[in-house]
Amino acid sequence: MPLHALLAVLLSATPASAAPTLRERARAQDFKSLPVLRDALQDPDAAVRAEAAFALGQLGMVEVQGDTEPAIAGFTRTAAAQALFPAVSDPDRAARRATVEALGKVGGAGAESFLLSAATDADPGVRGEAALALFRQRLLKRVPEYSTAAVTRLALLSADADPEVRWRADYAFSRWPEPRAAAPLAAAQNDADARARLFAVRGLAKLSTAPVAARLNDPDVYVRAEAVAAYSAA
Repeated sequence: MPLHALLAVLLSATPASAAPTLRERARAQDFKSLPVLRDALQDPDAAVRAEAAFALGQLGMVEVQGDTEPAIAGFTRTAAAQALFPAVSDPDRAARRATVEALGKVGGAGAESFLLSAATDADPGVRGEAALALFRQRLLKRVPEYSTAAVTRLALLSADADPEVRWRADYAFSRWPEPRAAAPLAAAQNDADARARLFAVRGLAKLSTAPVAARLNDPDVYVRAEAVAAYSAA
């Protein structure tokens, strides 16, 4: 066969389909990806482990058609949680962050104890993700309400040294009325970080509690708006 004809055949040949990447598996949210993602959590590359954790979390975000969740969805979340539990102690902080975020999505029996442990992590990014994960568990109805331990831990995170942690903890208290959070929210309305003040004021509004008058003159316009709404609610 002439060279130009051979090249034409090779160039026109259909390339073999490559295996989906971890990110593609995350987008697809295919339950059949569970074994591959579970194995990837053991990869020597921390970036791969973080991607695998994120993808496992996405399996917990699959939208259910109708009122009844397929049994496979619940089974998959349980298996994903079991795979993620050890990864909360991953030596890489980015992998730990991704794992904690994923656990907030899949939930499951025992997940909260790992999230509470993550809330004491040396890395503030992990602590912040733990606050959001506790919130997400409730948002996605993995738990009916915050446990006493979760409220206590979120209250401590609301006073964390890192503002990125503090505002996330206050945010976790701002979606539903939480009387047990009245004291930390009252303190957080005077936080140096505007985001923390905003969500603290919003959380107080859920309790029909007016913020301190200083919030009506807050230097941040969004905090002032929340304060006006909180006074109306009170």
